[in-house]
Amino acid sequence: MTIQFSLSLLKPQVQTPLDITLRAVTHQIEVQKYILVSAHTDHVILKNNEEKLMKLTVYKNRLQISAVGAGQIIMAQNISQLTIFDRTTYLELEVVNCQGQKASGLLYLKKGGIVFKKRQASILVSSLILLGLLGGVMVLQNIAFNAQLKSRSQMIILTKLDQIQLQASLAYHKSNHQNRKFGNVKTTVVKDNIVIELGHTIYTRELLV
Repeated sequence: MTIQFSLSLLKPQVQTPLDITLRAVTHQIEVQKYILVSAHTDHVILKNNEEKLMKLTVYKNRLQISAVGAGQIIMAQNISQLTIFDRTTYLELEVVNCQGQKASGLLYLKKGGIVFKKRQASILVSSLILLGLLGGVMVLQNIAFNAQLKSRSQMIILTKLDQIQLQASLAYHKSNHQNRKFGNVKTTVVKDNIVIELGHTIYTRELLV
C-alpha cells in the first residue's frame, strides 16, 4: 500500500520550487509528531504514534517515509539525493532534485527517551532534581538561541531572494536577456521561472509580470 502526499498547485503546469516543497515536507513530518530515533547521513529513523519504526529516505527518486510491511508515504517526487546534518537540537535536511537543484530545510523533532536501569545504590533525590532542572534550563536556552539564530538567517535569505526576484524580473522585461548577474548572485530565466544561484544553493522563483 502506498500513500501519496501531494502538494496542490494553483497552476498544474508550473513546478513548485524545491525549497517550498521541502518546507511543506518538514512541516508535515513535524505535525505528525514523529519521534527521532536516530539520524544518519542519508536517512532518518523515526517512530510514529503507534511505536512503529519508520525510515525517511530517498528511493527511486522519491522522498518517502516507509516501514517494513506497512507501505510507504511519498512526501515528494523528483528527488535524487537526501543528506542529513545532525545539529544536535534540530536536523538540517538537504535535498537535490533530478535537475540538480539543491535546497535545505530544518526539521525539529522530539528525541526518543533513553531508559536507564535502576541502581540499588542510594541517591540524593534532591541533588538529581536540581541537576535536572539546571540541565533543562540550559538545553531550553540553547534551543531557543539556535532557533532564533537560524530563523534570522532564513529571513535574511528570503528577503534577499525577494529583492533578486524583483530585480531579475525587471531586468528581463527590459532587455529580454535570460542570464543576469547581481553582485555574486547569478539568475537565469527559464520559461516563467527565475533560477537563482545564491552561494552553493539554487532557488526557483516565479518570473514577475
